[in-house]
Amino acid sequence: HTKQHMQYHTTTGHGSSTHSYTHSKENPIHGSGQGSGNAGTEWNFISTILMKTTQQFTSGCTIQNPQGTSVWKIPMLGFVDDTRQYINTFSTEKMNYDIEHDVQVWRDCLNISGGKMNLHKSGFYAIEWMYDRKGYIIMVNDNDIHVRLIEKSNNHTQTYINIKRLNNDQPYKYVGIVTSPNGDQSHPFENIAKQCHKFKHILQSAQIQPSDAELAMRTRFIVKIKYQLTAYSLSKQQCEKLQHIYEPTLISKMGYNKNWATELKYGSHHMQGLNLPHIYTEQVAQHLMFIQQGLQDNNKNIYFKT
Repeated sequence: HTKQHMQYHTTTGHGSSTHSYTHSKENPIHGSGQGSGNAGTEWNFISTILMKTTQQFTSGCTIQNPQGTSVWKIPMLGFVDDTRQYINTFSTEKMNYDIEHDVQVWRDCLNISGGKMNLHKSGFYAIEWMYDRKGYIIMVNDNDIHVRLIEKSNNHTQTYINIKRLNNDQPYKYVGIVTSPNGDQSHPFENIAKQCHKFKHILQSAQIQPSDAELAMRTRFIVKIKYQLTAYSLSKQQCEKLQHIYEPTLISKMGYNKNWATELKYGSHHMQGLNLPHIYTEQVAQHLMFIQQGLQDNNKNIYFKT
């Protein structure tokens, strides 16, 4: 009730606006509003309750070790307003029911809280594994699973909304990371290549000092790339192609010869090198750090020792 009658003003360095807007049937407002300064904190309190409620009333994905001594349940993962729900079962019919039920619970929770699920950005994978003739496990798209959500109207009628299904080779972007269940690395490569081209064009058009070019690379560009590499398995050849997109321009902007030897480009500062990061090396480092974190608990105790 309070949200529906709140008056929203825009505040800048010049003060608050005299005009305001509010919720109406013709222009409904979901959430705290685009660009609201308290939106993150507000959603943090709301989403915690919503996710706990969803966990209580959904099947989720249950994983256990071969001995059956440890069991993990993953109902969903969320980062701000990007969420993923997980479900596993051995029956196609039960899978279809569980997906519809679990997604419906999350959507109803959002509606109750004053939010709304963006159906245009929603999709689902229905992954099934089988053995091929050589005994290898492969993914298949043969199951006939369709997800329909119930949309209730004010006149007590209901309609059904179909959620688009994604094939195992279709990429999906989640918190800036582009992946597909079958592990095809062409999609992550294209995603990072776009970022490399963008960084290259920025360097070419910017009137900056050599030190500023290196600062932009280390504090803006490579940080954004490294964040994604934990989820990728790019080949060395792919990483070399990515380096070639932006690296010559970067080295020139830094005031050095773009045709320098590899040892000078990637060597340590102590050895008179530029100490430039290489995407393939950074990917290996991110993988090792991820494995190390998985083998430790919160107190840094090692689970396994050799």
